[in-house]
Amino acid sequence: MPTIFVSHGSPLIAVEEDAIKTFLQSYGSKLKPKACLVISAHWETIDLMVSGAEHPDLIYDFYGFPEALYEIKYPVSGEPELAHKVSELVGAKVDDSRGLDHGAWVVMKMLFPDADVPVVQLSISSGHDAEWHYKLGKKLRQLREEGYLVVASGGLVHNLRTLQWNNKKAPVSSWSKKFLNAFETMLFEQGALSVLNPNSFPSGERAVPTMDHYTPFFVAAGAGGELKAKKIYDDWHYGTLSMQIYEWK
Repeated sequence: MPTIFVSHGSPLIAVEEDAIKTFLQSYGSKLKPKACLVISAHWETIDLMVSGAEHPDLIYDFYGFPEALYEIKYPVSGEPELAHKVSELVGAKVDDSRGLDHGAWVVMKMLFPDADVPVVQLSISSGHDAEWHYKLGKKLRQLREEGYLVVASGGLVHNLRTLQWNNKKAPVSSWSKKFLNAFETMLFEQGALSVLNPNSFPSGERAVPTMDHYTPFFVAAGAGGELKAKKIYDDWHYGTLSMQIYEWK
């Protein structure tokens, strides 16, 4: 299986038509994983946790959005066997009651709309940096060889205070472009270990005000092993919200 990092964007994407939804549905239709391990920006714990529920609920962890968002269902199964395997690989504690946050279920619903691929979610650690998460990802590499799909969900440019919420297709800001261009130049030339610090790039503090959406990228990169990242989808929403997808295959 490949490993992918998906920029999950706004929760509204779950109820709107968008090119990324079309892309991910097509992408997912070509894959037949045993199950998916999702690492989302929206489950951040001090010690690593992994979801072990057989039938995980959806967590509607957002506020002030249209009612239709809170009515979405995605009756996907969990995979306790994978949860315990992940627990052994990385030392995560199994949480048998944890549901799927929107960083997980919005992406999975686009990839596998029929909810026919089991999902397990692994948290990120608030107490560790990007390099630690890269090493965490390396511990997950064997899952790919065993037929599991590793999906990281976040966003490389993610500053909600800069979004033009009234215009989803607003022109992309120059500072956002400069940041991502510098990031990708280093990533594609020198690899993930060269882009650990967002503040080494133009407008880094503005593009990455907190590390939660940036960190999952490095779990995916680590799980990709020696493979090079490839950008397979490129778009922006609301002027500054990056919607890129990267693959290690």
